[in-house]
Amino acid sequence: MKKLLISLWLMASIWMAFSPAQAEEKPEEVEITEEETPQSSGQRQQIMYQGSLIVMFALAVGITAVVIVRRERPIELSVTGVKDNGDGSVTVTWGYRNPNFKKVTAEKMDLRVNRGAAIILKQKDSKEFFPGQDEEALITVVNRDTSLEWIVNDQKLKIEGSELIDKAKKVRS
Repeated sequence: MKKLLISLWLMASIWMAFSPAQAEEKPEEVEITEEETPQSSGQRQQIMYQGSLIVMFALAVGITAVVIVRRERPIELSVTGVKDNGDGSVTVTWGYRNPNFKKVTAEKMDLRVNRGAAIILKQKDSKEFFPGQDEEALITVVNRDTSLEWIVNDQKLKIEGSELIDKAKKVRS
């Protein structure tokens, strides 16, 4: 609903900025020779009208920018490294990127072993994800039979041990 109202307000501001000012009907001119004719302030009114439209447009853009920046974006999970251990297992390094300007506290954080086994070498101590990137938030060792899933809020990243081992062997060769 907010987006609709902001969009309508922005469109109205743009329309008003580019529509010509309504011309007032000019009264019939009569030349008076004995008196001084007062100067019209029509040009001044038009400048004030255009200035107020520019200010309204700037406010609309500013409010829209604040709404967009304040909206919380989801944490992006990734596998940042895979190292072949040479014994049929791989060490998997997991990371995240927080695109927000403030820390995000995870309501839900879970590491699920769906199949096989996994050893956790390092895990984040807290559920707080600070702005920026952390390439070593979690380090695990998995084998070919492992299916592992890292869940943070509504974001999920699933790995299959067999795919990672095959990929690590290709890189090693």
